[in-house]
Amino acid sequence: MKGIVIEGDAPQLRSNLPVPPVQKGEVRIKILYSTVNGHEIELATNKRMNFLKRLMGARGEVQTGLEFSGVVETDGKLFRKGESVLGYVDLTKGWKPHAEYISIPEKYLARLPASLSPKEAATLPMSALTALVTLREVADIKAGDSVLILGATGGVGVMAIQLASALGAKTTAVASSKHHQLLQELGADNLIDYKTTDITQTTEQYDLIFDLTTNYRYQQIRHLLTDSGVFVPADPFKSLFDILFYRKSVKWLLVDRGDSALIAELAEWATNGKLKAVIDSHFELADYKAAFERALSRGKAGRVLIKLGN
Repeated sequence: MKGIVIEGDAPQLRSNLPVPPVQKGEVRIKILYSTVNGHEIELATNKRMNFLKRLMGARGEVQTGLEFSGVVETDGKLFRKGESVLGYVDLTKGWKPHAEYISIPEKYLARLPASLSPKEAATLPMSALTALVTLREVADIKAGDSVLILGATGGVGVMAIQLASALGAKTTAVASSKHHQLLQELGADNLIDYKTTDITQTTEQYDLIFDLTTNYRYQQIRHLLTDSGVFVPADPFKSLFDILFYRKSVKWLLVDRGDSALIAELAEWATNGKLKAVIDSHFELADYKAAFERALSRGKAGRVLIKLGN
């Protein structure tokens, strides 16, 4: 099969990769679309991450891609051949979807609603799941709470704005002004341009600060939290000191695999119009290098997609 592998520090397309075997509890998926994240190559070449992957028994040469849409190729207990699905792989040990096929536990999948296109669906499983877990489980956001989203135009950010709004929270989004109209359409109540305003010098307080830029430390923004407010950095390892020493106010976030029930819930929200896919751009597999370059570039809004199958 065809798939993208990292050789040195660059993605390369190969056409001689073995098709993944199916283990107990898994099905094989023909991938249609998968997102490309800016940190893909960094994760794939990180020595500590690679050690963890080996420790966890990572499978396959393809080590990029996390969320996807596709078609079931083998019968399982929950899914049958020919069904359209969306899913999120295991971050440390699963097959990765920048390939024509993966094998994946059925518990990481959900059925694709007929009204949702495969292209739209591929932007949801990891991005929206991470946002939902942050808002509803980690921060326990309720109607009337205030949420500050740093890095609001990324794949997780655009989902967090919509989900926070759906939960009844008041949202403030920090992003370049050129994206403010889009963020307002997605449900942001207040907008801040990081190019003209230093968020650390402001005084408004929030029940949740969700840092998707991973640029801020707790000491810089602690004055922006309410007495019971929490700071959730998207990269817990980078903020490990803060998480260990300020446990009441800084929370651990690591959504490292799919969850059938939650992904199905998110797909239903998308079907009902509560959640909208935001696609920055999409590329054919042959243009994979351009897809990675776009994912690493600044000024995007939403997800970058690669089309891997029909």
